[in-house]
Amino acid sequence: MKSRKREFMIFTFIILAAGALIWGSLFEFSYRVNAKLKKHAYQTLENAAKDQSEAVNMRIEGKFTQLNAMADFLSDKAGITLEEVKQILTSTVKKGSFIRISVSDIDGKSYSTDNHEIDAKSREYFQNAMKGENYISDQLVSQVDKEKCIILSVPVYDPNDPNKINGVLNGVLHVESIHLQLFGKEMDNHDYVILTDGKGNVISSANNKGRLDHNNILVDMKQYDETQTTVLKKQMKLGKSGNFAFDLAGKTQYLNYTPLGIHDWYIFTLVPESAVRTQFRFISDQVYFLTIKLLSIFLFLLAFFTFMDRRQTKRLKEEKERLRLSDERYRILSEKSRDILFEADCQKGTIEIGDNYIEIFNDLNGKLIHMDTGKACIPEPDWQRLQQVYKEMLKSGQDINMDFQIQSKDKQFVWMRIIASVLYDEQGQPNRIIGKLTNIDEEKKKNNELVKKAELDSLTGIYNRRTAEISINQYLRGEGSNGCHALLILDVDDFKNINDTCGHLVGDQTLIDLVANVRSNIRKSDILGRIGGDEFVVFLKDTANDEQISSISRKISQAILNTQDMPITISVGAARYPGDGIDFQQLYGHADSAMYHEKRRNRR
Repeated sequence: MKSRKREFMIFTFIILAAGALIWGSLFEFSYRVNAKLKKHAYQTLENAAKDQSEAVNMRIEGKFTQLNAMADFLSDKAGITLEEVKQILTSTVKKGSFIRISVSDIDGKSYSTDNHEIDAKSREYFQNAMKGENYISDQLVSQVDKEKCIILSVPVYDPNDPNKINGVLNGVLHVESIHLQLFGKEMDNHDYVILTDGKGNVISSANNKGRLDHNNILVDMKQYDETQTTVLKKQMKLGKSGNFAFDLAGKTQYLNYTPLGIHDWYIFTLVPESAVRTQFRFISDQVYFLTIKLLSIFLFLLAFFTFMDRRQTKRLKEEKERLRLSDERYRILSEKSRDILFEADCQKGTIEIGDNYIEIFNDLNGKLIHMDTGKACIPEPDWQRLQQVYKEMLKSGQDINMDFQIQSKDKQFVWMRIIASVLYDEQGQPNRIIGKLTNIDEEKKKNNELVKKAELDSLTGIYNRRTAEISINQYLRGEGSNGCHALLILDVDDFKNINDTCGHLVGDQTLIDLVANVRSNIRKSDILGRIGGDEFVVFLKDTANDEQISSISRKISQAILNTQDMPITISVGAARYPGDGIDFQQLYGHADSAMYHEKRRNRR
């Protein structure tokens, strides 16, 4: 009797100890997740604030660039009337950049695009612009419509004296439109972003959703956390940034405050804890599920050692095998837990895919789909490559890592990257495939844009020297190797004098006009590139005879551009393929010598 009681007490102690260990582990896990969650939230907020700050400064710099361009344009227009100035500025206002634009003379008398006269002499933005500064004002009340606004001002210089200021150009932004103008539309649905001055007065905000009751962030915060608000005031006076958490209507909120770098303005970013916790929910659910399974395994093992029969032994082996596959699956999932996760059954030919795939592509009835479902939304060449890579993975066991396109719910093709690994059963047969899909559409677009920028001349939009040379050599080594072609070198005569006399803007326009003229005299299949400051190359494909080459050369060289009544002439040198050379370098050397020979002959 005592022995049974003792066994029962030991059994009970083991059960209680196991339960305490499991629940203690859960408590420790919860504590660690919350700490990680808070750290992740602060890091996310800091990164978001940094990105927002950079974006705001870039957009403000863009508006200053726009105003400076208009100021330079007005400065160059000698004798322009006030009505003509208004017409030019009004066209810019209609494009939505500013609510209104005004131009001020040196006495502060201002004329706006909506026909108001304003005395800006005492305004700080006017005074700073008259000192030669690009200046953005603090929030102020407009003299025209009494609305809260900010004003961007730039000086207008005398075209004959770069140190003399003839007036000021002012662009007005209403507070209601500032957030869209400065922050744009790229904002997470959960983010609440506020732009304030150094005293906490709200300049602009978005995604409020009832979270802001006053026009001052410090007044608002004081009712939720007075201690943190006191610290916040001190930090703002010192121009520092930081993070803290507080409760709002029983829900934890994370707040970041960062100086913008303009006046004493600050950017506040507020995100609810629930939005951050969503990113950790998958891991938490899997760990809790694993914990329950461990408890079940523990009870099963206890029963196994108690009864020691064959049936229990068989069930233990099955459970161990299931545990091995489960542990391996969760290990891979933990390594590839970002983006769209999926798990494929090699035997059944089905795929279990994450909910975020349905949210993005919206073309599935459920999470469990057949492998052939993707054939309808993936281009045929990509589908064939996927099938080939899938077969090779099952054969060799190597991971998949490839890019392909798939049609989204708005019928647009999106670039995705698939990374996956295969799991094998005890017999060494492919059992399951675990992996993830990553949206790399923006990365692909950026790379294509960078390639395009690297190939083209930024001023004229034609090939730069490197791209022109590569294109010509590839053509000569390929389909054009057996043909007769010509390479022309064009050089603007005395181009330095144009820049020195008329200015670089006129010089740039001369080159742009030259390119337009050359394009009108050659075919689309010919190659046109800029290989130097005022030097261009034209490769004429399948141009068989000298008469044809001379005719095109004359058309180009005889085209005279007029820049401020200054005639512009062009010297042309030609080389023929294959007679004068068999690659770009040889043809260029021959044409360059011919061009300089013509240039010397024209000077006599």
